[in-house]
Amino acid sequence: LLLASFRDITERVQAQSQIRSALQRLKLATDAANIGIWSWNFNDSILEWDERMCDWFEVPESKRHSGYYLDFWRARLHPDDLARAESSLQKALVTDSPYQDEFRLLRSDGSIRYIQTNSIIDYDMERKPLRMIGINADITAQRELEATLRAAKLSADAANNAKSEFLANMSHEIRTPMNAVLGLTQLLLGDALTPRQRDYLGKIQLSASALLGILNDILDFSKIETGNLGLESTPFAIDELLDTSRALFAYAAEEKQLTLEFSRAANLPLRLQGDPLRLQQILNNLLSNAVKFTHTGGVRVHVAS
Repeated sequence: LLLASFRDITERVQAQSQIRSALQRLKLATDAANIGIWSWNFNDSILEWDERMCDWFEVPESKRHSGYYLDFWRARLHPDDLARAESSLQKALVTDSPYQDEFRLLRSDGSIRYIQTNSIIDYDMERKPLRMIGINADITAQRELEATLRAAKLSADAANNAKSEFLANMSHEIRTPMNAVLGLTQLLLGDALTPRQRDYLGKIQLSASALLGILNDILDFSKIETGNLGLESTPFAIDELLDTSRALFAYAAEEKQLTLEFSRAANLPLRLQGDPLRLQQILNNLLSNAVKFTHTGGVRVHVAS
């Protein structure tokens, strides 16, 4: 007598196949993302780590399949990060919220690894917490790249500041004797000169004026690069400012047979408060264009409030 029983296990085989496929896909994803998987059982306080986690935390081969406690995790953390990491973990447990943190591992060879962790709490049917399940990612390369970029930026900023400071100092140093050249040239132009001498002095004055404008621009550029460009507020004499512009453009106007007139309103105070250098630059730019593009007649500057 032969007795036999049969049971259709197609669904079980299919389910097992689907589980194996899902596990394979999960392993591929974790390998590609360089992610380690871990869990912390609340009943026995045992930590379970995959092979990647064991490698990061330098778990001895003899202990990789026996489980380990939270003290093992604490011993591997960088001392400066331990208190904060534990506080963040306890906060997640108390508030029943996801655990998200970043900490450093101090390895036996003295090297440091940066770990980013994310986890959730798993509950039973009665909403009793069973375990914390999470993933860790090694972001050491990212943090080292960020540190390299920060160091490079600091170095570039220091070099740029040094360059700007050098330009500012040189501009100040050169502008003083250049103003003296312009003043002495103007005095000489007031003396009796031969046509050739007057021509030479006029060219010197024009070249010196152009150079002074370049120096002022360099000084402004250096201030812009360092973020220090601003308006000063100092007392200055408006007549002195106008006399300086008159001296700079008198010869150019005379060469084109143009009249050059300066005047100010009677109610305008002799002493003003502001930035004389910026005002001088603006006035000189306006006069330079006016003399350059005026072919007959003259140029008149009137200052009023």
